[in-house]
Amino acid sequence: MLLSHTFTRGDPLTFSFPHLPLATTYRARLFVEDGLAVDNEAYAVLPALTNVPVLLVTPSPDVDKSLGQIPNLKLERIPPQDYDPAKAARFPLVLFHLTAPDTLPPTNAAFILPPEGNAPFPLGKATSQLQVTQWATAHPLTAYVTFSLL
Repeated sequence: MLLSHTFTRGDPLTFSFPHLPLATTYRARLFVEDGLAVDNEAYAVLPALTNVPVLLVTPSPDVDKSLGQIPNLKLERIPPQDYDPAKAARFPLVLFHLTAPDTLPPTNAAFILPPEGNAPFPLGKATSQLQVTQWATAHPLTAYVTFSLL
């Protein structure tokens, strides 16, 4: 057994092990007396990892050093002035850092800190008295959002 989690009455029913060692198969077992033992064990089998080519478009030459630490990510970095939609189409993902093209690329894209006044995502009117009514802290999309800063 690598890791374990003990539930007590009233605990949330979701939890995570954020730093599991890399493996191809994981097994989860519940140690409970509930009359149906067959549903107390589950397996997760991961596919073989392959390199994912990513085009990184950024004016910053050092960004690829940190992103290059992600296993199986094969980065090719170019400055914004060298961006070409035809080249971008050959990648499953294009990351735009501190820049944005005039039109969306013909492939999947993510934008990290796009500049103000960019064509794909123009800013609308400013608002005040923003009120966040609900969010899921365990959801991957909001895991690193600090809502108190909004």
